[in-house]
Amino acid sequence: MPNHIECVDPRGIRVVCTEKIWTQKILASHGDLTGCEHLVRLTIEKPRFNFIFQDAKQPSRNMYYGLFAESPFYLKVVVELDQSGTRARVVSAYRTSNTKRTEVLIWPS
Repeated sequence: MPNHIECVDPRGIRVVCTEKIWTQKILASHGDLTGCEHLVRLTIEKPRFNFIFQDAKQPSRNMYYGLFAESPFYLKVVVELDQSGTRARVVSAYRTSNTKRTEVLIWPS
């Protein structure tokens, strides 16, 4: 399946989002993100506050937050790293009002 989004995060990790994940998971659950691919890409490339977080229960999942002037919400993008830690795929993206307290700051370390 072709990639809908491809970019590189500040750590040099290549992140992709397939067309299938974008349409069948993200837009199916969060239709308000229709047309927001550029915001997802920007959130991964330049996360808000320059921080990247790790899920406390699933260490292979990293979270990026974006905050944009045109929207009074955070855009949270969740990616799953492969075993090598050099590539990742987007598994979810959605609006949220704040960061999660149980997430662990991993970048910058």
